[in-house]
Amino acid sequence: MRAAVHAGILRRLAERRPGAAGIVLVYHRIGAPATLDTPVGEQVFLRQLRHLVDAYRVVAPRDVVDAARDRRRGDRFPVAITFDDDVESHARVAAPALRAHGVPAAFFLTGRTLDGPAPFWWDDLERIVRHDGVAPELPGVGPSGIREAARAIEALAPAERDAVSAELRRVAPPGGDHGLATADVRGLARDFEIGFHTRTHDPPATVPEAALPSLVQEGRDAVAAAAGTEIVSFAYPHGRADERAATAVRNAGYERAYTGAATPVLADADPLLVPRYEAATTEDGLRLQLARAVTAATATGGRS
Repeated sequence: MRAAVHAGILRRLAERRPGAAGIVLVYHRIGAPATLDTPVGEQVFLRQLRHLVDAYRVVAPRDVVDAARDRRRGDRFPVAITFDDDVESHARVAAPALRAHGVPAAFFLTGRTLDGPAPFWWDDLERIVRHDGVAPELPGVGPSGIREAARAIEALAPAERDAVSAELRRVAPPGGDHGLATADVRGLARDFEIGFHTRTHDPPATVPEAALPSLVQEGRDAVAAAAGTEIVSFAYPHGRADERAATAVRNAGYERAYTGAATPVLADADPLLVPRYEAATTEDGLRLQLARAVTAATATGGRS
């Protein structure tokens, strides 16, 4: 209760200040327990959604830069909601809740599971550690070291990461997330924006410059066909973006792209480098996360 009151005071004080500012949130898995995917519990997500509707101006992600730029003293702060990866909770939990509240959102998909379940390496790693207590192909990696192992795998060159992924896939126990089939994607597209998140989910910094055009394009048409709509927005894998990647995204004809930089959207935001916050995993955590972000943004008058 104390955290909620504190967050409310911060937000209301920030609203009294002028300044162009907005927030983009990114969610991944909703409901299922996990260590690596920053999951948010289903009931927590529903309470967070109610708070966003009650305390902020929820806008479509495509509109957040303009909404932030147009904000005036006394206005609510615009917030946009996005989701990454092809996880089944997007269709099972998130979309029904968003529809019930009349809230827009964007889902950034890889298309990896259109033809059936195809877990990413971090899903396999998680299941191995949860099942066996250790990953045999990564000696010493147990529950306490799983995040460090994930960061190390993420930093590998694509070929090396593919080799580790194949080994993790070989020894992973059955189960895991079934992902989103074509019908799921088409259902999401009826009410929400569908964007692209690369087929391989390789961080751009680990990909040679010559391969970046393929990274941001390969698989885009398959997602567009499943969605039945043109794909004009992009989310950088693992939130990692640099000028090389932004150039490849621009050359591929995307209109908007989102990073993982945990900063507010300000007046001079580059539409191909729009920052996002990983949504906090508790209700009070999200309240404070947003209130502190808008307080910091308006302290500078909404300027970088």
